[in-house]
Amino acid sequence: TDFTFEKGSSNFAGDFNLNDNSYSTFTADDSYHSFDPDPQSSQAPQYISSTTRMYGFVDPSYNDLTTTYSDDPNFYQINGEDAGVNDYTIDFTFNFNPSLSGDYFINYKIVTSDGVSGVLNINGQTYQSGTTLEVNNNLVRGLTSISYNSYYQNPIRHNVKVYYFKIVKADSDFAISKGTSDGLGDLSIMNNDFTTFVADVPTATVTLYPNADGSPLEWAPTVGTHFDRVQSDDTNYIFSPGTLSGRVERIRFDEFSIGDGIVFTIRVKILSRRDYSTPYLLKLQVVNGYTSSTVNVWEGDGVFSWKTYTWSGLSLTQVQLNNIEVELTAYDDGDNPEYINVDQLIIEIDYTDMGEREVYFGIKMQLDSFSSYPTTDKVLSYAYKTTDNTPIQIRFKIYNFVTSVWEEVDYTDHKSFFESTQPLTSSQIDTDGTVYLKMNAWTASDRWYDFNLYLDLLRIDYENHTLSFEASILTDSVFGKNLYYSYRTDIPQSLQFSIWDYSGPTPHWTTISDANSTDFTEHSIPLTSNYFDAIEGVKFKFWATNDDAPFKLEIDSFYIHSWAVTEEETTGVEDYFISIT
Repeated sequence: TDFTFEKGSSNFAGDFNLNDNSYSTFTADDSYHSFDPDPQSSQAPQYISSTTRMYGFVDPSYNDLTTTYSDDPNFYQINGEDAGVNDYTIDFTFNFNPSLSGDYFINYKIVTSDGVSGVLNINGQTYQSGTTLEVNNNLVRGLTSISYNSYYQNPIRHNVKVYYFKIVKADSDFAISKGTSDGLGDLSIMNNDFTTFVADVPTATVTLYPNADGSPLEWAPTVGTHFDRVQSDDTNYIFSPGTLSGRVERIRFDEFSIGDGIVFTIRVKILSRRDYSTPYLLKLQVVNGYTSSTVNVWEGDGVFSWKTYTWSGLSLTQVQLNNIEVELTAYDDGDNPEYINVDQLIIEIDYTDMGEREVYFGIKMQLDSFSSYPTTDKVLSYAYKTTDNTPIQIRFKIYNFVTSVWEEVDYTDHKSFFESTQPLTSSQIDTDGTVYLKMNAWTASDRWYDFNLYLDLLRIDYENHTLSFEASILTDSVFGKNLYYSYRTDIPQSLQFSIWDYSGPTPHWTTISDANSTDFTEHSIPLTSNYFDAIEGVKFKFWATNDDAPFKLEIDSFYIHSWAVTEEETTGVEDYFISIT
């Protein structure tokens, strides 16, 4: 066809033949784009699934990787291995399932003992070094591997404690590292339909050791106290051959205070042995105030070995755990009366603690139509608030893809929803339209209150209005002819009006006019053979774009006139015209 539209449309109401106020209207395409995250969509966190060690060995007392799932005093420990003469080395890789691929928000706390500087490597390159390694919600792009190494030339064997390691893939929407979300709300508009983030409550662990005998005491020895025999790993222990009905021993533990904290986990660690016997003839239970379920203890097979038994999901107060005891019951299967030996008992109690409450999450916003409008202004709109009467520190940031630095968006502790906007720079949007945001809220150090963060609006907007079309006038030649045209726009709007130049090795568009026109002033240009093709005729292009407002183009006259002769050649019934199909 002789009119080809890339963007826009026309009513073709005019005749193009004369500058007579009988015009056709061309309307720009209107594109409005808005991107807001889905509160119901958040990435599941990933934790360490295993470690692959070149040097170092896992401490048998701290070999539980699940302790690294939460930011608390519990840890997983790897001890140094002698790689030479007192050259103690630790070198291992963190494994994750599924394997790492893509962008992630990472969080960890790793402490190396004895003042040794450890090194955390990401993708084979040093990421952080020092005695204490700690980051919260750092963005790592193209993450594929994480490893650790340290070296200490000293007779003392050093170790590394991994307290916390949590990564969340920055794949879509929310990546929450601290706190929880209710997954509700509509973030596309500010309408009091908000998402609630509840701050994490800090936790602590208290370790208790035996400090007194309980009652009954049916194990041996028959003289002296028993609790001091299970305080440490040594050659002193309590023992019993058991009976068919069971012999009971109670050991009381240290007094402790957790204030108003709530206990949510109790662990009992036991170092025990039984020679050449049917296993599980020892039962263990926490008693006195709180009574746990009974567990069967694997006593060992001729050697002392550590076992850990856990009761989780609890909600206990200080009063319920005063004078806590461990009850041991030894049984005999009737065939193998070998003694059960217990060398050490430890209780670990996890509880909520006074301290900083915190919410931390990252957000990926993907501008799906970004490639169509790379230069259009993008605007971030947001509204948030925190719990009333609770002073909160806020850090709302956006990632700069050029400098790899997080930049400030808002550090204000809003106590009511207030819609704010911020234009985005080109460096804050990746080439594929990715935008990364992160938000951190925490209690002031002297005001340890529980709090919520409420998010009512989070959206990136941009609009674009574009008109782009081509037209051709069919003529047998352009010798002695002019192009006449008149047009206007309904608002001040720059417009590029071009003609196709067939000449040379590289044909191209040549600008006829790029001036703004608000009235039907007629203009003309002489045509040359450069602009003529016997098959395609004379080709023209109109192009205009506006990121702020819709607009229309109105064309009144658009024809070729033979100035060398009296005959006028115009569009319509004459020899040379624009064909509308």
